Amino acid sequence: MPQPHRLEPLRLVAPDPGRRPRVLFLFSLLSALLLTVGLLAGSPVSAQAATSAAGAAPLGSLSYPVPSGALFVSVSSGQDSNAGTSSAPLKTVAAAIGRAKSGGTIVLRAGVYHEAVVIPTNKPLTIQPYLQDVVWFDGSSALSGFAASGTTWTVSNWTFAPTSVMNGVADNPGFVDPAHPMAARPDQVFYDGVAMRQVGSASQVTAGTFSVDRSARTLTIGSSPSGHKVTGSTLGQAIYVMAPGSVLQGFGVRRYATDYANRSALRLANINISARQLIVEDSAMIGINVENNNVVLDHVTVTRSGLLGIGANASYGLVIKNSSVTGNNSEQFKPAPVSGGIKITRTRGITITGNNTSDNFGSGIWLDESCYNATVTNNVSSGNQYTGIQMEISSNAIIANNDVSNQQFGMQLFDASNVKIYNNTIGNNSKFGIRIYQDQRRQATASFAGHDPRQAIPDPTVPWITKNITIANNVFGAGGFFQIWALDGVTHIPADSMAITVAGNLFNHRTTMAQSTLLAWGGSDNSTIKRYDTAASMLAKSSAFKNSETTSSKSLSQMSADIAAAGAGAVALPTDVASAVGTSAGTKRVGRF
Repeated sequence: MPQPHRLEPLRLVAPDPGRRPRVLFLFSLLSALLLTVGLLAGSPVSAQAATSAAGAAPLGSLSYPVPSGALFVSVSSGQDSNAGTSSAPLKTVAAAIGRAKSGGTIVLRAGVYHEAVVIPTNKPLTIQPYLQDVVWFDGSSALSGFAASGTTWTVSNWTFAPTSVMNGVADNPGFVDPAHPMAARPDQVFYDGVAMRQVGSASQVTAGTFSVDRSARTLTIGSSPSGHKVTGSTLGQAIYVMAPGSVLQGFGVRRYATDYANRSALRLANINISARQLIVEDSAMIGINVENNNVVLDHVTVTRSGLLGIGANASYGLVIKNSSVTGNNSEQFKPAPVSGGIKITRTRGITITGNNTSDNFGSGIWLDESCYNATVTNNVSSGNQYTGIQMEISSNAIIANNDVSNQQFGMQLFDASNVKIYNNTIGNNSKFGIRIYQDQRRQATASFAGHDPRQAIPDPTVPWITKNITIANNVFGAGGFFQIWALDGVTHIPADSMAITVAGNLFNHRTTMAQSTLLAWGGSDNSTIKRYDTAASMLAKSSAFKNSETTSSKSLSQMSADIAAAGAGAVALPTDVASAVGTSAGTKRVGRF
């Protein structure tokens, strides 16, 4: 029987770590809402439609069939000595897992389950709510017995002490931004359901903050608990799924204080697991982590994870679809080596489609470390602190029909090959629309980090060399320094040798030096770029570079007429791209469908 893979540390050599988070988390939530209803500036109508169905339905709004022989659990009325029937339910999920037979279903009645459970390797199970019951797994406990001292309130005998160690180092500076020194500490306190901010000591506590003193076993808050509900995380993980073929559906998971070694509130560690219609919020580290093949995440909502919304490693055949992964890296770790919405490493056969991965601190979607054969389509990945979609030391991808706007970089490709970038909407990014970069890393060199252990060294399918990139039918709105930028910054490969094709795109007109260059083309000296400031100059460079441009600098919201007019010059969609976005081969259009 397949066993869980060991999750290896996620690493990155980042050419440009970017700026620190620039907005308050509350604003991230607001902008995610505005994006969904189409009020965010520059958000085209097609982007609004793509996000409308992303994420889980409200808890209690869906019903699942209850198979014969299912075990029932009720936290409010059950007893673990009961038979587990609908009329005599068990009390805990842990007892139900122990009692269940392989392939069985556990049905949860309405309530809040303060549990941390493991589905063992030899027992595939389904866990779901009863009909339209609202069910939460909650890692927090109510706090009481506060002693007041001036403007702070302290609980004694606080013994929950999750570690801040990441890759063997406490508060690892490779991950932790000095501007947010408590990021790696999984401790969490909630005041009327809203997370308080952790500070280093009781002397630093003010309104809305808390501190934990391990040696004194105290927890101190800076807001009066009188008349308010104060809870603190006392469990590290909700469900660790070790059995193949298990299904999790229809419930919520919140407030688990997972440390980095244990990865996530929901840990999916075997093959053929399905997680759907789940809400996962306020996880101290990662919301959902995937560690094996053929896992499907469908209509999940993951928000306010401390480090990362969804992580995956060595997860061949991974599917993430119709999901909302927003507002993650709420602890504001550094953008690299890992943070943001979705990060996937050492994985082949990836499908990421129909998702909203916006408003994360870090990148929205990040494929890294020898990913191969990825389809990234029909997503909105905008308003992130760093990058919308990033592909690094990886190969073979279709990145099409996405909205990647309102961040530092729309897309970044580092040491990536065989990439088709079609029909994306890209605008109002403060630095680059599409950035293409080559550094010193090569897959044939074993000493570099990021090899897929299931593949040989050298692996000709993923060489970590920037080459064979088609950029077609994209729309570039105003904003930033460069609309497309390509450079080898280390190993002297000129952009002319990267086999990059730029055709059928609608660029934004450059009127003044303050506006973005249409195309920056790197030379062989690792630093010089040649600027192409008009579509005509690109065509003069290469007859294959046939593109159009607006007549003036315009935001995406002002470009509807330009987009319609540019359609005649679009590149006919090849069969594989058309299939990936759900339209007909040969279709000619610029921008999103």
